Amino acid sequence: MGSTMKLNTFPQPLSVVRIGAACVLTAVIAAIGGSCGNDDAVTPVKPTGAVAGIVIGIFGRNEGLAGVTIRLRGDSREYTTVTLADGSFGFEQVPDGTYTILPGDASGSRYVFHPPKRSIPVASGTADAVRFYAFPESLFAVYRGYQIFILCGRVLDSAGAPVKGVIVYAEGEIQRRYTSNDLGYYSIQGVKKERVTVYPRWQGYRCEFIPESYDVSPGDESIVVCDFTVVYTGSAVSGRIADETGTAITGVTVGLRGIGTPIYPLTTTTDTDGRYVFASLGDGVYRLEPVSGDYRFSPAADTVTVAGESFTAPDFTAIYSPPTEYLVTGMVQDVYGAGVKGVTDTLLTDLLTGDDGRFAFTQSVDHLTGSREVTVTPVLDGFSFEPRSATVTLAWKENGVSGGTLETTSFTATDWRGYDASVYFPLNDGAHWIYERTADGIVSEHVMSVSVPDTVAATVWTTIEPEGPGRYTHFRIDGNAVHVLADGSDRTWLQFGRVPGSVTDAGQVAGTYPVTVTFLGTEDVMTPAGYFVSCLVFESVVDYGVTAGETIRLWIAAGIGMVRSERTLVSAGGGEHVVDVLTGHHNSD
Repeated sequence: MGSTMKLNTFPQPLSVVRIGAACVLTAVIAAIGGSCGNDDAVTPVKPTGAVAGIVIGIFGRNEGLAGVTIRLRGDSREYTTVTLADGSFGFEQVPDGTYTILPGDASGSRYVFHPPKRSIPVASGTADAVRFYAFPESLFAVYRGYQIFILCGRVLDSAGAPVKGVIVYAEGEIQRRYTSNDLGYYSIQGVKKERVTVYPRWQGYRCEFIPESYDVSPGDESIVVCDFTVVYTGSAVSGRIADETGTAITGVTVGLRGIGTPIYPLTTTTDTDGRYVFASLGDGVYRLEPVSGDYRFSPAADTVTVAGESFTAPDFTAIYSPPTEYLVTGMVQDVYGAGVKGVTDTLLTDLLTGDDGRFAFTQSVDHLTGSREVTVTPVLDGFSFEPRSATVTLAWKENGVSGGTLETTSFTATDWRGYDASVYFPLNDGAHWIYERTADGIVSEHVMSVSVPDTVAATVWTTIEPEGPGRYTHFRIDGNAVHVLADGSDRTWLQFGRVPGSVTDAGQVAGTYPVTVTFLGTEDVMTPAGYFVSCLVFESVVDYGVTAGETIRLWIAAGIGMVRSERTLVSAGGGEHVVDVLTGHHNSD
């Protein structure tokens, strides 16, 4: 396959961080015998340098790995930092000397790093940047046990820019491949440890690679780095973008794709002179298309033909077409018509209601999108809203015309924080409730009575005989929740002051079957004992498996307690449906 490179040195340097300006200035002042803002003599500053690097996770998308601890260890000192969101790290004002860079926490890491450490010199400047690759430790152990290679690296052009779309092949007993990403990185996994040749190909482009390939041997390390440099040898397509006065437009994204040509779609941006270039293209027909949220273009796209030599495309004219901005407004009020302050939206971070309950925020739409919807979903702890959300539509307008103001549907907020467990679930001494019970068509009387307290594991419980709501016998109020004693354990059962739809995990029945309780909201209930307004409705569900379960729905009135209950049991052996409705009650103090 032509010239072959045996694995040797670690990849070429990356860009590095600069030395802090204050450090350089102090050093210069000291060198000329000046001062730093006072009359004291300046102590000469020991020469310092900077160290920078990056950690790439060679799994998933082959991107920078955030949150990795990096230690820089010298003869007498050690520095520590953590990688940023893009995987980069840096140390500034490091005294000259030789240092060792160690990725991963001292106590261990979830990753295996390659190389495990790097030794670098720092000498009054910026040291060559270093690159580490990280692979999940658990999967690495599996690969090593099965004698499998992890091949990785980066594809750059001769100017050091990453090259996207290069297919890197690993040729052994079987062939595997991976395409370099936006940052030029690739990784190939699942290659058996045997003699493997690693080589790149770039469809539709005329170029050479240095080296042409790598030979990987069974005795090499499990993680093998194979970097490639692209040397362009093909034709170039270039052009310019300017406005109607001829002024260059900087930063416009230009896309290129082949028409009937096997080429990975490319993008570039215009420079300060409005120019762009695509290098190393093979012969063929290509489509050029500029894209910008602030400009439209004439023509919108162009087709060019490359036939053995570079080609300069006709200029694109940029027509200023700024996004259209809208002011979105609305109102949140309570059930009495008063404004509700402090309402936000999880996604629309600019939304916040004031003292009057009104909100206003700006949104825009560009000509590329044409129109889009903005949905307002109000959020405030302890409140529910009707409607749950409201949507307005933004449409782009020509010539920079303002979109004006869009008013959403008004929201009504219900405050659930005032519902008190002790009010809705009274447990007074001597209290009793009388119900008409209907069980599978048979009507009978059912009485519940508060009995003597019971102490279990140093906790005092109110008991209801023969059984209380939900078929429990032991109850207590803690904060704004009703607790029950189930299977010898203290369980949170009914939680008050929460919005409808809130779910409580109430533990398990017999240590196996999960119990969940959902607050459904309020409902008016008619019983023989009277008409009860705005009863709180809870639904308790016990999941016994695919074909079995128990559902208990409770209606609870303020100052009374349970006024209605419906229990449905479904099982493989049949079922049961029991309804209790209140006929009389007495709440003694």
